[in-house]
Amino acid sequence: MAPSVFVTIKCPTWSSLAMFGERNPRLTRSCKDYFNPPKVYGSVHIVNEDLLRLPVGSLKNATMITLLQLLVIAAPIFQVITASDPDPLQDFCVADLTKDLTLNGYPCKRAANTTTEDFIFSGLRNSGNTSVPTGAAAVFGFVQDYPGLNTLGLGIARLDWAPGGLIPPHTHPRGSEIIYVVKGSLYAGFVTTQNQLFARVISKGDVMIFPRGLIHWQLNVGNTTAMAIVTLDSQSPGFQLIANSMFGSDILDEVLVKTFFIDENAVRQLKATFS
Repeated sequence: MAPSVFVTIKCPTWSSLAMFGERNPRLTRSCKDYFNPPKVYGSVHIVNEDLLRLPVGSLKNATMITLLQLLVIAAPIFQVITASDPDPLQDFCVADLTKDLTLNGYPCKRAANTTTEDFIFSGLRNSGNTSVPTGAAAVFGFVQDYPGLNTLGLGIARLDWAPGGLIPPHTHPRGSEIIYVVKGSLYAGFVTTQNQLFARVISKGDVMIFPRGLIHWQLNVGNTTAMAIVTLDSQSPGFQLIANSMFGSDILDEVLVKTFFIDENAVRQLKATFS
C-alpha cells in the first residue's frame, strides 16, 4: 500500500490577490470552505493548514505535491482574469466559413487568399425591416456575417425602431454590449440576477452598457424612428429572446402555467404566437 501523503494548502488572502485588482474575500472563503473537511485523492490528503507535512516518500510524490499546491492556489486567481473570448495568436484569422466552428472560432482562411474586403462589412448601411409585430429590427455583424472578426473578440450590430418599436427582453450569453444612440429616444435597461433594475430613457449621443448574460431591452419612446449601433466583446455573443425561448419551444405546458401563473389556454395562445 502506498504511504499517505499530506498536502497543506494556504488559501489566498486579499493581499495575495491585490496584484490582480481583486479584493473580494469571497475567494478566500470559498477556498477554505472547499478544503474543510480535507479532500482525499487516493493516498493524497489535501488539508487547509499552514504547514506541509510529508511522510518519507519519493521525489515523485514531492513533485506531485508541489504541482497540486500550485494548481489549487492559482485556480481562484485564474478565474479573476479569464477573458470573454480567447486572445488571438496571430495578426488576424479571417474565418473560413466552409469549415466547422471550433472551440476558439472558425479555422483560418489561408493568408495568401485574404484580401482587404475580408476586413470590411457593409451590412449596416441599410436599416432592417421594422414592419414586424415588434416594430424593430437588428442587422448583425457577427463572425458568421463578418469573417474578419474571427478570433478578435468583437461583434457589431445596427438596431432600428419604428415609433413604439421594441427590441424585446433578451440576453447575450457570451458577450457584454455597448449601445450608442444615433437617432431617437429609447427606454433601455437591464435586470441583474438579484432582480435589480437599471433603466432610463437614453437619447441621441448617449451610450449605455449591458453586462454579459443579463436580460435587457430597448423601447422607442419617441415620436420618430430611432437607430443605434451596438458593439459586443465577442465574435459570437449569442442572442436569446426570453419570450421566444419560453413559448417558442416545446416546454411542457404545466411548466409555463406554474411559472407565469396563467392557465393552459393562455399558454397555448402564446405558443401559437411564438411558434
